[in-house]
Amino acid sequence: MTAEEKARRAELLGKDNFDYNDCYEVLRILRGEDGCPWDRAQTHKSIVKNVIEEAYELANALEQENVPNTVEELGDLLMQVLFHLEIGEDSGEYQPKDVYTALCRKLIDRHPHVFGDVKAENADESLDVWNAQKLKEHKIKSVTENVLDVPRNMSALMRSQKIQSRASKGGYDFSDIAQAADKVREELAEFLNAADTERQMEGGDLLFSVVNLLRLYGVDSETALLCSTDKFTARVAECERILSDEGKRLTELSQEQFDETWARAKRHDK
Repeated sequence: MTAEEKARRAELLGKDNFDYNDCYEVLRILRGEDGCPWDRAQTHKSIVKNVIEEAYELANALEQENVPNTVEELGDLLMQVLFHLEIGEDSGEYQPKDVYTALCRKLIDRHPHVFGDVKAENADESLDVWNAQKLKEHKIKSVTENVLDVPRNMSALMRSQKIQSRASKGGYDFSDIAQAADKVREELAEFLNAADTERQMEGGDLLFSVVNLLRLYGVDSETALLCSTDKFTARVAECERILSDEGKRLTELSQEQFDETWARAKRHDK
């Protein structure tokens, strides 16, 4: 390690407040010759799942309006970005400036209503302009190309809603909400009557139809399921608390007793 590198590490150790350049420098040191063996061994593929995990953890912090946790999770997500910048630079794939240039170019090109002569009077019109510019950039000329452009590694609910939304813009949609509701009933009946070998596909069709109905009502299916799952988790925890306070076990309850306990847990939501 050179004297300059030792001095830089000592400088970082003595700081109480850091900026973006310091973050980049810390990661460069970790990936450097005298850095951390684990950090040095990582590749784009070895840490690809980390980006998804950190994005979900940040989303959770934002949903809970937990400011300290949001600060921490923003840093964790930023670290993933810096990690891939460093890996790309080390391997000669690209320079950080290439990423910054691509981002700024995209933001400018997709906002011609700000940087050009296109008009957008509200948020919806602004989004329409963004989407039109995106189709032009990606050279997408058909509905098929547009739906195939949705990444497969999104969550299944998120991907299905995005594909439905894009298909809808191309004319592939129900004429009204009542038709979508009828489709849910139809798919439910098919699922209930399906053979064991068909149940996975029919279950998928049922979920897809529910996502469609929620979309038409303006409800985000991913967020809706997260909220319902959190509600269920809270009720399970409340049932456990009630049973513990009363010295009872779930396995000892009759169906009627369980229903009464669950109803008490539900009232705790309010």
